[in-house]
Amino acid sequence: MARARIWLLNFDADDELAGPRGYTPRAALLERSGALRAKLTGLVPPGDEIIDERVVTRAPEHEGRAFCPTPRAIRAWLDRGAVVPLAPSLETLRRVNHRAFSARLGHSLPGARFVETAGELASVLAGGAGPWLLKRAFGFAGRGRQRLRSNEVDAGVEPFVRASFTAGHGLLAEPWVDLVAEFGLHGFIS
Repeated sequence: MARARIWLLNFDADDELAGPRGYTPRAALLERSGALRAKLTGLVPPGDEIIDERVVTRAPEHEGRAFCPTPRAIRAWLDRGAVVPLAPSLETLRRVNHRAFSARLGHSLPGARFVETAGELASVLAGGAGPWLLKRAFGFAGRGRQRLRSNEVDAGVEPFVRASFTAGHGLLAEPWVDLVAEFGLHGFIS
């Protein structure tokens, strides 16, 4: 018989991967997660539970599941006595979730490039027509990105660019496209 699961819906995993040392989700995020958790309850199989991080309840017969098995997810499972599944190391999670990793595999948009310096960014922008979308190495739900309306970094976007390079994570520069639809495929890799 399959073991029931206890889920940590850590949709902010990219925030933790960007700065894992001492990462704690903000109170506002936990509040929003509560509302989202109520909406998603029907998506988990009967007998499974979704973790409310504000409350620690024991779940010793459950196996841990998460959007991403970050150190925070592992702590949540351990705090509840759940079975911790095998998971990649934090270093591996950071490497494969970093936009530079997928950039090395090949971009789907012509002209897109992952850059690590302001000079590289200027070169990419000069080589194509705007508008552009700049994305930080880690991001989700439209966070960590800025739109450029031309081929130059304007004063309003410059602090975002500078902070991205100062953090040492770089930026993905890609041509702006108007989306028609978005699709996602989720699964478990063991």
